[in-house]
Amino acid sequence: MIRRLLLALPLSLFALPASAICPDHKMTLCEIVRDNEWVLRATGKSTQIIKDEDDPDGVAGWLYTLKVGTDYRGKLLKNLAVLSANTTSRVVLKTGLEYFVFASRNALQLPETGNYCDEFTESGNTTGLEREIQDCIKNEVR
Repeated sequence: MIRRLLLALPLSLFALPASAICPDHKMTLCEIVRDNEWVLRATGKSTQIIKDEDDPDGVAGWLYTLKVGTDYRGKLLKNLAVLSANTTSRVVLKTGLEYFVFASRNALQLPETGNYCDEFTESGNTTGLEREIQDCIKNEVR
């Protein structure tokens, strides 16, 4: 399934105007959890660079394939491919390392991460952060 998604992604998907810039105010963890459909603890499986000839560095973004360890929204995902556009709020995920990942649908309805300039994705405080994420989800108003 992931392989089909990778092959089906048009390179023009990054031709959309980049709007992900760091917000003026720092988002709280609960705001980030609330705003994202996917809230995961996952390990990087692979990285694909999305090229863009119009970009000065030739990079439009990255497509990360993740092995999902914990899906805090209970979707029981095993793997998820997420995009991170080459903007000021990009997220860099390294293969083999575990991260908290917050992703929402972009304009093309694909999972995208890196829209908040937050320190939570790369936090070393995994136990405390995991409890906070669980508390945020438990306290969401539905």
